[in-house]
Amino acid sequence: MLTKLQTILYDRRISQHEIAEVAGVSDAFMSNILSGKKLPSVPVLKRIAKHLGVTLDDLVD
Repeated sequence: MLTKLQTILYDRRISQHEIAEVAGVSDAFMSNILSGKKLPSVPVLKRIAKHLGVTLDDLVD
């Protein structure tokens, strides 16, 4: 679901730790989001999108 997010983070060289802080979640939870084990809430996605300067549609497949 969030392969676009993974691509954006990779392209911009943003660490999992940095985006977890921005999103207000733990590193472990962010790891689970990026690996597809957990789905983030809409508020978490909004914080990530705002930080990255993209829309929610840009983050999800």
